[in-house]
Amino acid sequence: MKKVKAVKKKIITPRIIDMVIVSKANLNIKLIREAKEIPQKDLTATLGLNCAKYESGKKDMTLTTLSKFSKALDTQPHMLLM
Repeated sequence: MKKVKAVKKKIITPRIIDMVIVSKANLNIKLIREAKEIPQKDLTATLGLNCAKYESGKKDMTLTTLSKFSKALDTQPHMLLM
């Protein structure tokens, strides 16, 4: 009889999915902000948040924060997640 090799399955956990979604939002915030020619310091002043930390992924984003960014960038929240 031949021995069958065990195959390691790559498991995608909810935490990994969350990380992918958030990193996509971080990138999209930066891309939309730059496309609309909004300086980071202006967006920081408008929101009262450190935008650089969110754009770089150094700070976790909540749904409330995502909503604030979408309003400030005049876009729908789902556009930040695409």
